[in-house]
Amino acid sequence: MDSINTALSLMTKECWLASLDLKDAYYTVGIHKDYQKFLKFLYKGKLFKYTVYPNGLSTCPRNFTKLLKPVLCTLRKNGHILVIFIDDILIISTSYEGCITSIIEAVNLLTNLGFVLHVEKSMFFPQQKIVFLGFELNSATMKIKLTNEKITKIMSRISCILNSD
Repeated sequence: MDSINTALSLMTKECWLASLDLKDAYYTVGIHKDYQKFLKFLYKGKLFKYTVYPNGLSTCPRNFTKLLKPVLCTLRKNGHILVIFIDDILIISTSYEGCITSIIEAVNLLTNLGFVLHVEKSMFFPQQKIVFLGFELNSATMKIKLTNEKITKIMSRISCILNSD
């Protein structure tokens, strides 16, 4: 599975970056009818069952990543540099135009396969500073830093741990 370390190893000085976010990615993957019986739950006296990947099932991240592997391989075979972490995709290119081409080809392939892009969370325009997996990547300075939101979450968790005694 790709990670922030993968992104850092693929970044080059002044490269161009874009990001795509798959909307409700798990809900695009159906569960075989024979296995839906294992994903039932009772809520307010009514029986429900998942027919698609549920959030929180421990096998979903690995299986979803494996499902996207052929997509990643197809794009990489065509010369595109991508990092995929579950439903978050980082596109990297040495040129602005190359990044645009990678965005177009990735969007076309993903939408043709039935995935829906989360427009508000995606960055369709190449830039040299972008947020990916809670980190701000800057190819102009070749620096990485935590976003303020991530710092706040970490500080809150630390505070909870320290005050739990």
